[in-house]
Amino acid sequence: MSSTKTPRLLFIYGEGGHSAQMNRLAPNLLEKLNGFQAITLSDDKKRPAWTESHYLTSEFRNKHKRLAVLSNLGPLNIFLSVLKIVFKYNIKIIITTGPGMAIPAALVAKLLRVEIIHIETWSRFSTYSLSGRIMYYLADKFYVQNESLLKLYPEAIYSGRL
Repeated sequence: MSSTKTPRLLFIYGEGGHSAQMNRLAPNLLEKLNGFQAITLSDDKKRPAWTESHYLTSEFRNKHKRLAVLSNLGPLNIFLSVLKIVFKYNIKIIITTGPGMAIPAALVAKLLRVEIIHIETWSRFSTYSLSGRIMYYLADKFYVQNESLLKLYPEAIYSGRL
C-alpha cells in the first residue's frame, strides 16, 4: 500500500473526448509536479498508464433515456466514490474535464474543502455544457479552452487547447 504522505491529485473525467483531454493534460502536469501521483475516477474502463489507481464509476446520467433519471444511481455512486477516494488518499485537489460526473464530485469537494479545478471541453465554442453551467459556480478555478467561451464564462481563465 502506498504512503498517505505522497501528494496525490484526483483526476475525474468521462469517456470519449473527456478522456482524450485528460490523457493529454495529466501526464504533462504530473511531469512538472515532481513527486505527485495520480488517482483517476471515470466511467472509462481503460486504466491510464499514468495513474496509480483507477476507480470505475457509473455515468452521471443516461443521455439516451430521459426517464432513467428517476432510477439513476450514478450521482450517488460518484459522490460516494469521491468521498472514499478523498479520505483514502488524502486528496487536496481534484481536476476534472467533465462531463456531468464532475458535479457530484465538486459537491464532495466543497463539503471537504478540497480544491476543484474544472476544464471546460474543447468542443464548445458558443454554447454552455450542462456540467459547465454548474461547475462555473462550484469550481475554485474554471478554465476554458476556446477564447470565445469567455463571453459565456466571464470569470473563467483562458488556457488554450490541450
